[in-house]
Amino acid sequence: MTRSVRVAKRKREERSQKKIPQAMIPIGLTVSGLREIPKAKAPLRQSVKTVQLISPRKKAWPRIR
Repeated sequence: MTRSVRVAKRKREERSQKKIPQAMIPIGLTVSGLREIPKAKAPLRQSVKTVQLISPRKKAWPRIR
């Protein structure tokens, strides 16, 4: 197996693990929960009212209040 094939395989596996349920994700996310969601880089220390999540298809989800 060439290197690119291996890298592509690993990326595909990582992506399949990051599947987000289509239901809304509540604001009370744990730190590990936030880490599992791609693109959700919310400042955990500040009081966050909205966390904007990006779906895997790069569509902006409605903001969660």
